[in-house]
Amino acid sequence: MLEPLASFVWLGCECIITGLVGFFFREEGQGVYLPIRSFCGEARQARPYTVLAPVDSRQGPGDYDRKVNVNDREILLYPAHVLSQVAQPVEADDASIGPLATRMVDLMFEANGAGLAAPQVGVLKRLFVTIDPADETASVVWINPQLTIVDETIESGIEGCLSLPGLDVSVRRAIGVHIRGLDLEGNAIEAVSSDHMARVWQHEHDHLDGRLIIDRMSTMDRLRSRRALRDLVRGKD
Repeated sequence: MLEPLASFVWLGCECIITGLVGFFFREEGQGVYLPIRSFCGEARQARPYTVLAPVDSRQGPGDYDRKVNVNDREILLYPAHVLSQVAQPVEADDASIGPLATRMVDLMFEANGAGLAAPQVGVLKRLFVTIDPADETASVVWINPQLTIVDETIESGIEGCLSLPGLDVSVRRAIGVHIRGLDLEGNAIEAVSSDHMARVWQHEHDHLDGRLIIDRMSTMDRLRSRRALRDLVRGKD
């Protein structure tokens, strides 16, 4: 008898907390911000890096993509509209991918990140770069990556994101992942990981589907992070 009652009370508390989160996140004319997005480093000490101010959320998903030269691309901050869009597959004859990947690798290392996805620099293409787990001074480019969970055991881990500076969030992810995709030469590549890189791949792949770590965080994490998210929405440093 007590067990159903306890469940009912807990559900009621969850609803109240969620309502409070919605209230605190609400910005006039913008509705409630309870989003979800990717991985640009775990608990890594980030060096200073250049970011653009949040893009006007009224822009279309391709606006930033069309306007910026590849060498001028920088890391976009939440709530840039492009971060919530689904990226499109890279075409075999896309000559822009090489210069784009080079710029992304430079930005990743400048920011001391573990990975960076194309939408984070305003390009809606299915591409991300990561550090090379065999040599963290080197990088790996993943074009049209596909993930397969090979160990469904779920673990929580702290993740940060270069598009969400100042936020560290506990995210639950599968511990074993197989990844396959293409390199810059169009060769098929694949790898398997049951450690840190499995989390990095999942984080970056989320970016390609328009998801951020804030989409995956708990209600309590949302409450703790409300000030940082509000500052990002308002364009504050």
